[in-house]
Parts: sequence; structure tokens; C-alpha cells
Amino acid sequence: KLLENDKSDIHLLDFHAEATAEKAVLAHYLDDKFPGKITAL
Repeated sequence: KLLENDKSDIHLLDFHAEATAEKAVLAHYLDDKFPGKITAL
């Protein structure tokens, strides 16, 4: 919801995860929500 009205070109997310699996889950979740917009994780 926060990004729906935001006109910014770049958004940064600081995410800390202990396990690689947690990072992979976030990557899949974000890719589903914002297809083609995730360039680095």
C-alpha cells in the first residue's frame, strides 16, 4: 500500500536475515509483488 501512490524511481529495503533461505523467500515474495522490478537482493 505504501508504494501505490509513491512516484519515486528507486526504493531501498534494508533486510537482515540469518539464513540464506530467509533471503530467498523474501526475493520470491518481492518478485511476485513487483515482477521485473527487483534488481539486487
